[in-house]
Amino acid sequence: MEKIFNRILFGVLIIFIATLPISPQITEADTRGGGLIPCGGTENPCGVRDLFVLLHNVVDFGITKLAPIFVVMMLVIGGFHILTSAGNPGRVTKGKDLIKWALIGYAIVLLSWIIINTIFSLIGLANWTGLNKWWEIKL
Repeated sequence: MEKIFNRILFGVLIIFIATLPISPQITEADTRGGGLIPCGGTENPCGVRDLFVLLHNVVDFGITKLAPIFVVMMLVIGGFHILTSAGNPGRVTKGKDLIKWALIGYAIVLLSWIIINTIFSLIGLANWTGLNKWWEIKL
Protein backbone atom coordinates (compact mmCIF):
# COMPACT_ATOMS: atom_id res chain seq x y z
CA MET A 1 0.00 0.00 0.00
CA GLU A 2 2.80 2.40 0.89
CA LYS A 3 4.68 1.72 -2.36
CA ILE A 4 1.57 2.50 -4.40
CA PHE A 5 0.94 5.68 -2.45
CA ASN A 6 4.56 6.81 -2.87
CA ARG A 7 4.42 6.15 -6.63
CA ILE A 8 1.17 8.12 -6.96
CA LEU A 9 2.61 10.97 -4.91
CA PHE A 10 5.80 10.99 -6.99
CA GLY A 11 3.73 11.06 -10.20
CA VAL A 12 1.61 13.96 -8.99
CA LEU A 13 4.71 15.92 -7.97
CA ILE A 14 6.37 15.31 -11.35
CA ILE A 15 3.24 16.45 -13.20
CA PHE A 16 2.98 19.54 -10.97
CA ILE A 17 6.63 20.48 -11.46
CA ALA A 18 6.48 19.77 -15.21
CA THR A 19 3.41 21.98 -15.75
CA LEU A 20 4.66 24.83 -13.55
CA PRO A 21 6.86 26.49 -16.22
CA ILE A 22 4.11 26.47 -18.83
CA SER A 23 1.59 28.17 -16.58
CA PRO A 24 0.56 31.47 -18.21
CA GLN A 25 0.62 33.33 -14.90
CA ILE A 26 4.29 32.49 -14.41
CA THR A 27 5.78 32.76 -17.87
CA GLU A 28 3.86 35.73 -19.22
CA ALA A 29 6.04 38.80 -19.63
CA ASP A 30 3.74 41.63 -18.66
CA THR A 31 4.82 45.15 -19.56
CA ARG A 32 2.38 46.59 -17.01
CA GLY A 33 4.30 44.94 -14.16
CA GLY A 34 1.73 42.25 -13.31
CA GLY A 35 3.74 39.19 -14.30
CA LEU A 36 6.77 37.50 -12.87
CA ILE A 37 9.01 38.98 -15.56
CA PRO A 38 8.83 42.78 -15.20
CA CYS A 39 9.98 43.72 -18.69
CA GLY A 40 10.00 42.62 -22.28
CA GLY A 41 8.97 43.66 -25.73
CA THR A 42 10.03 46.70 -27.72
CA GLU A 43 8.29 49.30 -25.56
CA ASN A 44 9.84 48.09 -22.28
CA PRO A 45 13.29 46.51 -22.81
CA CYS A 46 14.93 44.65 -19.96
CA GLY A 47 17.71 46.21 -17.92
CA VAL A 48 19.93 45.23 -15.01
CA ARG A 49 17.46 46.48 -12.40
CA ASP A 50 14.81 44.17 -13.84
CA LEU A 51 16.94 41.21 -12.75
CA PHE A 52 16.55 42.26 -9.11
CA VAL A 53 12.83 42.79 -9.57
CA LEU A 54 12.60 39.32 -11.11
CA LEU A 55 14.47 37.77 -8.16
CA HIS A 56 12.15 39.60 -5.77
CA ASN A 57 9.11 38.33 -7.67
CA VAL A 58 10.43 34.75 -7.64
CA VAL A 59 11.01 34.83 -3.87
CA ASP A 60 7.61 36.44 -3.29
CA PHE A 61 5.94 33.83 -5.51
CA GLY A 62 7.66 31.01 -3.65
CA ILE A 63 6.68 32.30 -0.23
CA THR A 64 3.10 33.36 -0.97
CA LYS A 65 2.01 30.77 -3.55
CA LEU A 66 4.23 27.67 -3.60
CA ALA A 67 5.07 27.24 0.09
CA PRO A 68 1.42 27.09 1.26
CA ILE A 69 0.65 24.50 -1.43
CA PHE A 70 3.52 22.28 -0.32
CA VAL A 71 2.63 22.70 3.36
CA VAL A 72 -0.97 21.67 2.74
CA MET A 73 0.21 18.76 0.61
CA MET A 74 2.54 17.56 3.39
CA LEU A 75 -0.24 17.94 5.97
CA VAL A 76 -2.53 15.81 3.82
CA ILE A 77 0.18 13.18 3.30
CA GLY A 78 0.93 13.11 7.04
CA GLY A 79 -2.77 12.78 7.82
CA PHE A 80 -3.06 10.01 5.26
CA HIS A 81 -0.22 8.11 6.92
CA ILE A 82 -1.91 8.45 10.31
CA LEU A 83 -5.32 7.54 8.93
CA THR A 84 -4.10 4.41 7.14
CA SER A 85 -1.71 3.26 9.86
CA ALA A 86 -4.04 0.46 11.05
CA GLY A 87 -2.28 0.40 14.39
CA ASN A 88 1.22 0.46 12.95
CA PRO A 89 3.15 2.82 15.25
CA GLY A 90 5.83 3.41 12.60
CA ARG A 91 3.33 4.91 10.17
CA VAL A 92 1.74 7.03 12.89
CA THR A 93 5.16 8.39 13.83
CA LYS A 94 5.98 9.04 10.17
CA GLY A 95 2.71 10.92 9.71
CA LYS A 96 3.23 13.01 12.82
CA ASP A 97 6.79 13.81 11.76
CA LEU A 98 5.62 14.93 8.32
CA ILE A 99 3.05 17.25 9.87
CA LYS A 100 5.49 18.57 12.48
CA TRP A 101 8.31 19.30 10.04
CA ALA A 102 5.99 20.85 7.46
CA LEU A 103 4.71 23.32 10.04
CA ILE A 104 8.18 24.02 11.43
CA GLY A 105 9.57 24.63 7.94
CA TYR A 106 6.75 26.99 7.01
CA ALA A 107 7.17 28.86 10.29
CA ILE A 108 10.89 29.30 9.55
CA VAL A 109 10.08 30.64 6.08
CA LEU A 110 7.61 33.16 7.47
CA LEU A 111 9.71 34.13 10.50
CA SER A 112 12.79 34.77 8.37
CA TRP A 113 11.36 38.12 7.29
CA ILE A 114 10.68 39.11 10.89
CA ILE A 115 14.16 38.04 11.98
CA ILE A 116 15.90 40.02 9.22
CA ASN A 117 13.77 43.09 9.95
CA THR A 118 14.53 42.84 13.67
CA ILE A 119 18.27 42.54 13.04
CA PHE A 120 18.20 45.54 10.66
CA SER A 121 16.32 47.58 13.26
CA LEU A 122 18.49 46.54 16.22
CA ILE A 123 21.78 47.43 14.57
CA GLY A 124 20.33 50.65 13.18
CA LEU A 125 20.84 49.68 9.58
CA ALA A 126 17.22 50.31 8.62
CA ASN A 127 17.21 53.96 9.71
CA TRP A 128 20.81 54.75 8.79
CA THR A 129 20.58 53.57 5.19
CA GLY A 130 16.93 54.34 4.56
CA LEU A 131 16.02 50.65 4.37
CA ASN A 132 12.94 51.02 6.54
CA LYS A 133 11.00 48.94 4.03
CA TRP A 134 13.90 46.83 2.75
CA TRP A 135 11.53 44.23 1.31
CA GLU A 136 10.03 46.65 -1.23
CA ILE A 137 11.62 47.37 -4.59
CA LYS A 138 10.95 50.81 -6.00
CA LEU A 139 11.51 51.49 -9.64
